[in-house]
Amino acid sequence: MCVTIDKIAEIENDLNTNGRYYHTRSGQELPRPGVADVRALRAQVVAWMSMLGFSPSMRSEIGAAVQADDALARFRKRNYGDASG
Repeated sequence: MCVTIDKIAEIENDLNTNGRYYHTRSGQELPRPGVADVRALRAQVVAWMSMLGFSPSMRSEIGAAVQADDALARFRKRNYGDASG
């Protein structure tokens, strides 16, 4: 599980550095493959934790919460700092 969490961090770092979207030659804006990869890896971590008997509240208590990509939270943090979170 630790390797998977490290992989999530690695992909997130790449997405934050290079952007979550790219433009095709036809002008479409598409998400990078890493976006779907992170989503799937996070779901896998949640499934593993559930199999171990960790409820969402227990995961939060031990600091192992898996946070979803929240565009609104990123927007608020970017525009208002940590005051809203």
